Amino acid sequence: MKLRRLHRRSESRVYDFYRSLLCVLVFIIAAGCTDSSIIPIAGYWTGGFNAMPADRKVKMRPEWVYRGYLQLYATGMKYKMHMESVAQIVDVSGTWQKKKDNIYLTSNLIEFDDKGGNLQRPVGVKPLDPQEVRQAYSQVMSFKYVEAKHELDGLDMSMGPIVGRHVFIKGGE
Repeated sequence: MKLRRLHRRSESRVYDFYRSLLCVLVFIIAAGCTDSSIIPIAGYWTGGFNAMPADRKVKMRPEWVYRGYLQLYATGMKYKMHMESVAQIVDVSGTWQKKKDNIYLTSNLIEFDDKGGNLQRPVGVKPLDPQEVRQAYSQVMSFKYVEAKHELDGLDMSMGPIVGRHVFIKGGE
């Protein structure tokens, strides 16, 4: 009789252990699952800011051409954008979200590097005003995802003397 009670208790403990383990595994799996529609979008994108002078009478300057990459992370829905010109580097990071075929980037950190300042920059080359760049990147940036081209097309935005839009291609240019 005592042996049966001990056997039942041990079966009960084993059963409770496996039930707890199953609950933990289900929780881990559910917490780790992400929206499968973001899988083709998450990853490394290359491209740049296709711009032109806001004033049509002004000639395009080489320091107004920005190239770089956009990295969209599925974990935590975070992103990092790195844009570079001959005069300036801009690193933007924050969070992103997907709604239908649109991607929205919300920045929380914008950092600048002036590539060594006046001593390292070519003569006559001047970076864009960091305050104007910061103001532009502080807005929520919207991109249209074009699945057929594996492309992210941004809306027009202005940064100081230039107006343009970001265009990124998945993986490479």
